[in-house]
Amino acid sequence: MNKHIFEFFDLQAETMTTLLKRVKAANKYFKYTVFGYLREYEEKESNLNTPMMVKCICLNYYLIKETFEKHGDFVSLNGDKNTAIKYCDDTKPMAALDTNTVYGDLKMDNFDESISEYQWKFKIMKFSFWFEIGIDSSNESYTNSDFTSGGNEDTFHSCVFNQDAATIFETRATGWHLNEKFERKSSKIDLKEDDEIDMVFNIQTKTLKFKVKGEFIEPCSTEIDLNDKQYSMAIAMNETATIQFVDFCIKHK
Repeated sequence: MNKHIFEFFDLQAETMTTLLKRVKAANKYFKYTVFGYLREYEEKESNLNTPMMVKCICLNYYLIKETFEKHGDFVSLNGDKNTAIKYCDDTKPMAALDTNTVYGDLKMDNFDESISEYQWKFKIMKFSFWFEIGIDSSNESYTNSDFTSGGNEDTFHSCVFNQDAATIFETRATGWHLNEKFERKSSKIDLKEDDEIDMVFNIQTKTLKFKVKGEFIEPCSTEIDLNDKQYSMAIAMNETATIQFVDFCIKHK
């Protein structure tokens, strides 16, 4: 009996630690909105003093979450679902050529008119040759391949990264292609392990931009089709790679 009680309190402590970590990392606009509403309510109810832990629970409920979720057979996730590890199948002669995709859990569209922008931050822990970060509207259909492969007839937008270049890929209504206006404008970068990459999906301007080491790179994806489409964050990894999902936030209009 006592053992179960201790296990219960250990679980509660772990839950509270996770809760406080999320609240601390929450975007300030979320904090202002939730805490401001609770403060107004307290002012209406003169005898009410809401404990900070209750405020944090309310904020956690309001936050939109993002984690790595659906992935290919040669990708594993850690317990917090914030680190994706791509490994090779050593039993296959061409194992190094296997590409897998891992998708984010959040679905993005233009349904919520209050949201103007989604922002992700990734830390590149390890990569062998190349990897690709972007958004895909295929309903997470390409886990065991590259989500930008020729078979994907749905809309996607992405950027391919290797050690010294970043190249934009995207689709239009005509199907998959390397957009010519971007092909000759690949950005020169100096990407190393432990560097950070930001992806910014702006709903209002219909653009997808990337930062490497805090600096925006050119070009960016434009005219992203939001009509009757839901996008997921997607990362395709070749050979062996480890990518950590560091942060996520949403901006409101």
